[in-house]
Amino acid sequence: MKHHLLLRLVRPKPNYILRSFLFHSSRRSGTTPSPLDPYDTLQRRIARAGDPSASIIRVLDGWLEQGNLVKTSELHCIIKMLRKFSRFSHALQISDWMSEHRVNEISEGDVAIRLDLIAKVGGLGEAEKFFDTIPIERLNYHLYGALLNSYASKKVLHKAEQVFQEMKELGFLRGCLPYNVMLNLYIRTGKYTMVEKLLREMDDGKLKPDIFTVNTRLHAYSVVSDIEGMEKLLMRCEADLGLQLDWRTYADAANAYIKAGSTEKALEMLRKSEQLVNAQKRKHAYEVLMSFYGAAGKKEEVYRLWGLYKDLDGFYNTGYISVISALLKMDDTEGVEKIMGEWEAGHSLFDIRIPHLLITGYCKKGMMEKAEEVADMLVQKWRVEETSTWERLALGYKMAGEMDKAVERWKRAIEVSQPGWRPHQVVLMSCVDYLEGRRDVESLRKILRLLSERGHISYDQLLYDMNGTGLSWKIVDAMGRSQYIEEGEVRV
Repeated sequence: MKHHLLLRLVRPKPNYILRSFLFHSSRRSGTTPSPLDPYDTLQRRIARAGDPSASIIRVLDGWLEQGNLVKTSELHCIIKMLRKFSRFSHALQISDWMSEHRVNEISEGDVAIRLDLIAKVGGLGEAEKFFDTIPIERLNYHLYGALLNSYASKKVLHKAEQVFQEMKELGFLRGCLPYNVMLNLYIRTGKYTMVEKLLREMDDGKLKPDIFTVNTRLHAYSVVSDIEGMEKLLMRCEADLGLQLDWRTYADAANAYIKAGSTEKALEMLRKSEQLVNAQKRKHAYEVLMSFYGAAGKKEEVYRLWGLYKDLDGFYNTGYISVISALLKMDDTEGVEKIMGEWEAGHSLFDIRIPHLLITGYCKKGMMEKAEEVADMLVQKWRVEETSTWERLALGYKMAGEMDKAVERWKRAIEVSQPGWRPHQVVLMSCVDYLEGRRDVESLRKILRLLSERGHISYDQLLYDMNGTGLSWKIVDAMGRSQYIEEGEVRV
């Protein structure tokens, strides 16, 4: 996709309308502007045109050729809507169109959004090329922030750090947003030492936080188990009458206390959190709070919130995931099975995350017969058979020390796998190591044939001699060591 150079950035003129294009298109089509149907707007037309492979510009051109007007503010709203629904290609097409027709209300913020869209549609390479076309005197906080966000979203740590350092040198760190981006990136990449360093830097800079920054920092304190730092921040925020704390703030504080083993303080934070939940946030808030009450071992609180949750309008599988997860943490198998029965009986909207959550829970407790029953239900009742189901069982048998069964379940996982599948590394390595330890070369070759038949590796390339020397290592290496998952980790 061709991206255009940055055009003139001028002060916005209120209520500017694209008249030049309208005049010429009306002359060509022989139409004259007519009153708008209030139910037929450009935004509605674009919202309905959801095919990502089709050009959205034909909808815009058609609107103008009918003699309709387009305000720049309306295009801004349309781009915002398209980004909200992840229709990034269409949003970039509108941004391209604005640039091509030299809409003279293109602001620095518009260009920053354009950079973000190019990164999402064309990749980081295209975004970098576009950034390099922007004259130095035009570069500002918004543009650097957009580039920083692009690197952070793809977890390109070294480049994000470079941009962050440049922003420091240029004096573009006047607000908290870049710090929030880097905090989240360091958390996601496991760089907890850098999290602590950045938290100290924010304190030294005496940056006045907004509620988003407060919640980000509380989460960071929780990750690095810095209870003292968290409490100081919370006390400072509570004393700031201009800062309105929300339910998430106290929920994050509760999570930190739970991890630190301070159950009573955690419960105090959870009660404060509940008091701040409004009607619009109840669904998500109850899901989060059920999980935290479960981690705190408060079964009665989990059931109390579950009762409130079920009274909300609509049906949400995410609620079942939250309550089942919470009850599994407290070993309430009877409660889990009862709620699972309610889900099966009362709702037709299938969500494989729920039975998978149950299989993982049973496997962790060594209840392999129960886990097998859920897997059988998936295959027999719902006619669903996924690689992940059998990998979970294989991992469960591995943890239970039943490697023969682990190998059989892993073979089944390979049989139903799809192109591009990446195996659970603990299962992969433990199964081939077990077979190699038994000198079961024939079984290793069968697995190799299965992997080859499913298109994952080449049998002829790897099976280089009749003795199978190094065959175990070759299988593991061929399947890749990336995306390593710790033993017992739940993949919902």
